[in-house]
Amino acid sequence: MAPLLAASCEKVIDIDPGDIERQVVVMANVEADSLVSLRLSYSRFLLDTRPFASIGGATVTLAADGATVASQASGADGRCSLPFAPQPGQRLDLTVSVAGHAPVTATTVVPQAPVAEGLRLSGLSRTTFHFRLVDPADEDNYYGLRILAEERLEVSYRVRNTAAGDYDWQDSLRYDTLTVHYPITVSCNDPNITDPSDPFSVVEDDGAFTGKRIALSDAAFNGTAYDFALDLENSGDGYSARDKIYDRYSWPDTATVDIRSLTTSYSLEATAYSRDRYLHELTLDAYDDDAILQFFSEPVQVHCNIDGGIGIFAALTHIILPFDE
Repeated sequence: MAPLLAASCEKVIDIDPGDIERQVVVMANVEADSLVSLRLSYSRFLLDTRPFASIGGATVTLAADGATVASQASGADGRCSLPFAPQPGQRLDLTVSVAGHAPVTATTVVPQAPVAEGLRLSGLSRTTFHFRLVDPADEDNYYGLRILAEERLEVSYRVRNTAAGDYDWQDSLRYDTLTVHYPITVSCNDPNITDPSDPFSVVEDDGAFTGKRIALSDAAFNGTAYDFALDLENSGDGYSARDKIYDRYSWPDTATVDIRSLTTSYSLEATAYSRDRYLHELTLDAYDDDAILQFFSEPVQVHCNIDGGIGIFAALTHIILPFDE
């Protein structure tokens, strides 16, 4: 038997994170009819454990449709709020000038508000949300969809006076009525959401979508009025909202509390994304999922559109419409 010979070699290379050039990071998600806010920082090497460094004193300039509308310096925390509220259809150009770096730039167009109609509920044992998106023809559009709940709660409570005895209460029951808001979990088997051939689809392992937010393109229904039907999942979404009630009142351990649901109404939040915002949302979700659930997953490159730096400057426009009971 011939002997098995094996050899290996290795070389240790010391890496000093300080030797890696830092890039300017711009995080700015623009919303129609709201002031433009952003935050500036320096990038950090993957193995660098130092905190991110904010960029103060940078000059931030914003132009709308070719005309400068705001220019001011970022604060010491890297934040900057520009006194301009963009409108749907406007083209926005951002320029950030940081000492020691070439200017970084980015461009986005504020999308038109989505059009949704025919909102209604159906079902007895299981609620289904029906609505229609009216998609403009001959253009690429990107959407985000959520169902929001508004729940009215009756809160009753009383506190035991432990100094006087276990059965002595300080007062009779007190009642408050509160309203909480939260997104709910829905599911569907819509092929335009779950079709693996669509590069922008959202697909779960079982071939169906389940979640609190849908992000999709209009690739399968461009220029048409498309009907959606989303089923309500009994996932206990309201319990997290109710937990905040306990934080609000800070009841002692001796309190007896009862929370009763009075009414629940639902609304559709439909968002139109710019393409860059849509891709950023999808890749950021993929990054978060892989980082948490898939230790051996492939790297995910989060979408950026900053020329000369890193980050995102992208826009959205959203509407909220109630469902008919």
